[in-house]
Amino acid sequence: MSILFLKFKEKVLFLLLLMFFLSDVFSFSIAEVKSHTGNGYLHCKSIITSAQVDKCTQNNLKESNELLAEVIEVWKNETLLSYQPDHELGMELIELFDIEQSLWEAFRDASCVREAFEIEHSSIAYLTTVSHCKEIFNKARVEYINSVMLFSRS
Repeated sequence: MSILFLKFKEKVLFLLLLMFFLSDVFSFSIAEVKSHTGNGYLHCKSIITSAQVDKCTQNNLKESNELLAEVIEVWKNETLLSYQPDHELGMELIELFDIEQSLWEAFRDASCVREAFEIEHSSIAYLTTVSHCKEIFNKARVEYINSVMLFSRS
């Protein structure tokens, strides 16, 4: 493949990512954004340069990582409360969850690197693609952990 083609392909992928990213950004309600991420996605509405897209994506990834960590902490605390009569069993469940979480993070990271495989690794588009992918995975993981907590409360 020629370098010109790769650069063109990288630009097309970046534009597609930008379109997907913006549609994802605008699909959130402001109330949801404020309740979960402070001012999070709101500043991303006025982006015009690829550097701003990258910065916005990095901020959103950071916020989704923080939200995921918070949800995990809540799950662990609720698990300890639920297993108060048998603390050892609760700790065993938390240890299993920690193993699962480590494996999930490895899966997320590998999946996102694969998704950005054809983009030049030293480019901003590569970092933006990987970061956005991880953000999407994090959101799905938060939803899953929340659903498990809701199920255990029933």
